[in-house]
Amino acid sequence: MHTGIYFAELARREKRPVYFTESDEYFTKVSQVNANVNRMVIYRSYLIHAPYITNPEQSINSNPGTGRLTVNSFVAF
Repeated sequence: MHTGIYFAELARREKRPVYFTESDEYFTKVSQVNANVNRMVIYRSYLIHAPYITNPEQSINSNPGTGRLTVNSFVAF
């Protein structure tokens, strides 16, 4: 993967104040995993990924009882 090309494309891209939820002229959405209690999603670390958040005001807050909690970790094998 050529990270220089990736960052050059990002620099040219219009900055939108929203989460990426659908395909656009630069990236193709290939899958979506809906949120579920106690769900784990595992994917290769080199894949570009983003949270599927359509309503940030509802999904993101600092209260652990109502907010979206995630754990990010890397495992090499």
